Amino acid sequence: MDNHGYSFDLDDTEEPVMTEDEATFSRNSCYEMNLVNGNWFDDEKENEYTVENEEKPGTSSQDKSSPAAPEEPVVEVEEEDVNHEGLSLTKHLLSSWYILLVFLLPLVLLPLALSIGEPYQNQARCAYVIIIMAVFWTTEVFPLSVTSLLPVVLLPALGVMRAHDVSAQYFNDTSMLFVGGLVVAIAVEVWDVHRRIALLVLKIVGAEPKRLLLGIILVSWFLSMWISNTATAAMMMTIVHALLQQFKRVGNEGHVTKRSSDLQLNGEAGYHVGTETEEAPERDRAEEDDQYVRLKKAISLAVAYSANIGGIGSLTGTGPNLVFFAASNQLFRQYGLRSPVSFATWLVFGLPLSLIAVIIMWAWLIFFYLRCRGCCGRCGCGEKDDAETIKRVQEMIAQEYIKMGPVTFAQGSVLTCFVTLVLAWITRNLGGGGGWGDWFPEGFVSDSTPSTLAAILLFVLPSTLPAIFTKDFHNNRPAGYSSIKPLLTWQPVHEKMPWNIYLLLGGGFAIAVASERSGLSAWVGERLLVLQDLNNWAILVIICYITVFATEVTSNTAVATLLMPILSQMAISLRVNPLFFMFPATISSSFAFMLPVATPPNAIVFSYGDIKVIDMVKTGIFLNAACVPLLLFATATWGNAFFDLETNPAAFLGNITATTSTTTTISPVVTVS
Repeated sequence: MDNHGYSFDLDDTEEPVMTEDEATFSRNSCYEMNLVNGNWFDDEKENEYTVENEEKPGTSSQDKSSPAAPEEPVVEVEEEDVNHEGLSLTKHLLSSWYILLVFLLPLVLLPLALSIGEPYQNQARCAYVIIIMAVFWTTEVFPLSVTSLLPVVLLPALGVMRAHDVSAQYFNDTSMLFVGGLVVAIAVEVWDVHRRIALLVLKIVGAEPKRLLLGIILVSWFLSMWISNTATAAMMMTIVHALLQQFKRVGNEGHVTKRSSDLQLNGEAGYHVGTETEEAPERDRAEEDDQYVRLKKAISLAVAYSANIGGIGSLTGTGPNLVFFAASNQLFRQYGLRSPVSFATWLVFGLPLSLIAVIIMWAWLIFFYLRCRGCCGRCGCGEKDDAETIKRVQEMIAQEYIKMGPVTFAQGSVLTCFVTLVLAWITRNLGGGGGWGDWFPEGFVSDSTPSTLAAILLFVLPSTLPAIFTKDFHNNRPAGYSSIKPLLTWQPVHEKMPWNIYLLLGGGFAIAVASERSGLSAWVGERLLVLQDLNNWAILVIICYITVFATEVTSNTAVATLLMPILSQMAISLRVNPLFFMFPATISSSFAFMLPVATPPNAIVFSYGDIKVIDMVKTGIFLNAACVPLLLFATATWGNAFFDLETNPAAFLGNITATTSTTTTISPVVTVS
C-alpha cells in the first residue's frame, strides 16, 4: 500500500530517482503552489504529490537509525555564523524579496489611489487594488488564496465598496455548484471508483505501447472532467509507474537471457568471443534503454497533458470554467438577459473540443516518442521479445484488477450518484429546448441544486447493504449485526476538499463586481475602442495566445479572473457578443503544456523524475501552438452555431449607442464596424 492509498505491488520496482536540482525544483513547484491553474493541492496531502522521500535506493529506515561508524564530536557553532557564513549582504536581501515586494509595491502605487480625484477617483482606487493583486498572483508572493483576501481589506478601506458587499461575493451560487461537485468527486476517490475505471480501461485496450498510451490518455482525460485533475494525475502516475517498472524489468530479463544464449552458441561452435561480440550486446542494451526512456517520457507526459485537457470538457472540470460561468451570469443578468451558458451547453462546446485535442496530443506523442525508428522494440514493431513484454504487462494489469474484487455495494452506490448528478446537470436546461428546470419558476433552481442534493445524499446512503434486505436474513439470522455507516463522513471531506479554491474564486468575483460598480470596466472599454478597426478574429487570436503563454507561469484561475471583466467590457465596446472573447479565452487558460510549474498535473509528473524540463518544453510548445487554431475552428463552427456568437443582443448595444440595430455580425474576414 503506497501513500496514495493504492495497492499496486511495487515490491520489485525502483523508486523514482531525481537529481538534487530536479528534486528542489519539484518541491518548490509543488509545495508553493497550493492552487495552480484552477486545479488544486490539498494542503495536508502535498507531500504525497512530490518526491516522497529522499533516501538513496537500498537505504532503509533501520540503516539510518544505526550509524555505521562512531559519531564525530559535534562542534557547536554560533547560529549567527551558520546563517551568514558565505552569504553576502546582497544575497541576504534578495532572499527577502517577497517582504520587500509586499511593502514596496503598495507604497509605490499609492499615488494612483490618492492623487486622482473625481470623477475618476473610484476607478483609480479599484485599479490600484487590481494591479496589486495581479502582481501578487503572478509572483506568488503570497499563497494565491491569501492574495484573494485583499479585496476584503482594500476595497472598503479605499471607499470603493462596503465590506458587507465585498464579503458576500466569496460564497455564492457558483461556489455551491463547486461544493456539490467536489463532494461527489471525493466520494469517487474514497471508494476507489476512479482506480477501478482506470484498470478496467487499461485491461481492455491492452499493453501494446501505442494502445496502452491511448488507454492512459482516455482514462486521465475522462476522470479529470469530473474530479480534481490533481487527484487524477496522482492516481494515474501510481499506476503508470508500476507499469513502466514492469516494462523495464521484463526488458532486462529478456536482454540477459538473449546474451547468455548467444555466448553459449559461440562456445559450442568453437568461436572466440572477442571484442566485437562483446560490444554487440552493449549496443542492444543501449538501444533498449533508449526505447524504454522514450516510452517512459511519452506515458508520463500523457498523464499530465490529458488531465489538463480533460478539465475543459465539463463546466466543473477546472477553476477558470467556473470563473467564466459566474462572470457571464453576472454580465447577462446586469443587462436583464439570461446567460446561455449552463452545464449542458458547456458540454456541447467543450466536450468535442477536448476530445479532438486529446486525439491530437496522442498522435503527437506517438510521432515524437514512439514512432518507428528501424528496429524499435517498444514502439510495437518488435516480434518475440516485445510480445513477451506486452504479455507480462497485460497480465500485471489483469492481476491488479482482480485484486480489487467484485464491485462493492458502496462503489455501485457512488457510481449511481455520480451518473445521476451528471444526467441532472445535462437535463436541467437543454439550451432552450426544455428541461426539468422548467418545472420551477424561472431563476429558482440552478446547477447547484442537484449537485448539493447529491452531496447531501452521500452522507445518508449506507455504504453496505442493510442485513434486512439480504437473501439470507430471514433464513439464517446472525447473532449480531455490524453498524451501518454512510458513504461519506465529514473527515475525508475535510481533508480532501480544496477550500482555498473558494477564496480564489471569491476574490475574483469581488474585483469583478468592484470594477463594474466603480466604473473601471466602462473606462477600460472606452479606451479599448482604439481596436475597433482591427479584425475581431485577429483580436481573438492575440487574446488566446497571450492567455496560453501567461498561464504557463501564472495560475490559470487567476488569469481568467483578471481577464473576464476586461474582455466582457471590451466586447461590449466593440459591439461584439461578449461570449465571443470570453469563451475562447477561458479555454485557452487550460492549454498549459510547457513547464512543470504551469499546472499541478505537470508538477506531479515532473516530481517522479522520469522527464526533464526540456522534455516538457519541446513536447508542449507544439501543443500550445496547435490547440489555439483548433479552438478558433471550434468557435467558428459548432460554437457559433449553438451559441449564436455572430449575434450581439440588443441590450448590450443599447449600453453604448442608441442605434436601433439588434444584431452585429462577426465575420472571419470582414471587420465589424
